[in-house]
Amino acid sequence: DPNTMTQSRPVRLFLLMGSSFVLVDEVPAGHLCAVQNIEDAQYKTATICDSPNGMPLLGFSDSWIRPLVKVNVETVDPADTSILEKGLVKLSLADAAVEVT
Repeated sequence: DPNTMTQSRPVRLFLLMGSSFVLVDEVPAGHLCAVQNIEDAQYKTATICDSPNGMPLLGFSDSWIRPLVKVNVETVDPADTSILEKGLVKLSLADAAVEVT
């Protein structure tokens, strides 16, 4: 069950400072960061903590979040449509801001 999955692995944290990534040991709550060594995880959102008893944030609903920009895409060659669809699904799994309809 992905909601109860606990994994321990070494990760590197980078604090986003303008257009720079600064390697840090911890990230203060509310700051944006990049996490290295979670490439195989495909979650739109996740709670990452250093405690084995860490709980995911609850009480937030993404139902009010709507896309800022809507874009229609299509392939040049109709035979490539399934490849495009697979790529869009992967993109939507990797980025919480992407909504594929």
